[in-house]
Amino acid sequence: FGKLVASFMDSEEIKNVYANQTDARLNKGNKELKSNGLIRMKAFCKMLFDGDGRNEENNDKNGSIVLANYDNVLCTGHSYWFRAFFQTYLPRNFQHVCKTKKIVNGGLVGFTLCHTKVKTTGEDKYMIDPSSLTVLYGGF
Repeated sequence: FGKLVASFMDSEEIKNVYANQTDARLNKGNKELKSNGLIRMKAFCKMLFDGDGRNEENNDKNGSIVLANYDNVLCTGHSYWFRAFFQTYLPRNFQHVCKTKKIVNGGLVGFTLCHTKVKTTGEDKYMIDPSSLTVLYGGF
């Protein structure tokens, strides 16, 4: 996977966004048959928080992107995946429409994802701060 390629029908503005503001290096292609949603969600969270934050180019020595160096990350994906992500990482007793409804096509939702490690086991734990959940466009 490389750079995104704009269609001949796309505007110059869209072509500029694709050329200068997107990076498809993290696209892994189709999901593996031996995988499941929880494994992929945990891998996604781990990717967001791994890294030491010292590399000015936001890349590690292998040329991989170190997302931990960024304050904000914009992610796109399937609305079912995001609904499952909200169900998994929001507190169980927190009620919100995002746990039962999908984001509308083209919708945009902001939130803060928190990370900690269990002291006794070193296991990574992730949680969405419920007070940070904000519908920015479209809704559910």
